[in-house]
Amino acid sequence: MRSALLFFFFNILFTQFAFSQDDVLGTDIEQEEVKYNYNKIMLIPYNPAKAFLVQDGTDRQIAQHSEKDLQEIRRRFQFGLNQEVYWKLMSRYDSQNLLLDNSEDGKKDLESFMRIVNYQYETPYSVNEEEQEEKKKSFWENVKSKLKKPEVDETEDPYTTSKYKKPKKNEKYMNVQVKNNEIFEYMSDKYGTDLFFFINMFELKTDYKTCLDLSTKQYAREVTVHFSIFDKTGTQIYGDKIAVTYNSSSNDITKIIQANFPKVADYIAWNLPERKKL
Repeated sequence: MRSALLFFFFNILFTQFAFSQDDVLGTDIEQEEVKYNYNKIMLIPYNPAKAFLVQDGTDRQIAQHSEKDLQEIRRRFQFGLNQEVYWKLMSRYDSQNLLLDNSEDGKKDLESFMRIVNYQYETPYSVNEEEQEEKKKSFWENVKSKLKKPEVDETEDPYTTSKYKKPKKNEKYMNVQVKNNEIFEYMSDKYGTDLFFFINMFELKTDYKTCLDLSTKQYAREVTVHFSIFDKTGTQIYGDKIAVTYNSSSNDITKIIQANFPKVADYIAWNLPERKKL
């Protein structure tokens, strides 16, 4: 009986010691924080009042087909693009989406950005031109290799299927001009962000010079997105644009978003700054 009690007593002591050791080790592990060059990115949407460019009444055709007013069509485009880009950003970094932040602070901070940004056409920019050119080269090679594949996706709708439109070298894009660089430090301190991704402009136009089917008057329609990336000091890291085309006979806004915006987001993701351990 006595030996049994002693065994029970020592067993309890040993168990407590083991757990205390695990706790200490666990605490040590939790304290080992992995640091990266870029931890968090903030997504700033384009300003629909300043940076939604439509030619030839294309948005009116879409509004009529979708049975929605122009304001709703513009809102759907803004939110649809914002969401696709946000998903890609989240796959790389912790992310802050100002357009989807419904808190009072979030709304005020978004308004702060909208008040102090202007836009100006400039030549595409990269803080590391050689590295960025390699990224672009590999992206277009990847697109080209996919086009050569003989497999055909029978589920694709030929009227909504989109294709990349490779820009000409040094073709200008719409860059963002931030009037007060102090906003970067303020937002970085508040949200812990060290990268800022701006969707600068959204363009939608029908290219009547590119006729896809003369008998049915089907033309190429273009979606172009201009974007810029800044660090927390307000220094620009990258600026570019990407265009995709689809058939003008498609006026269903849901299908247009689903067919085109993922391609735009894929190009953006390919050109994001690398996240590296320090």
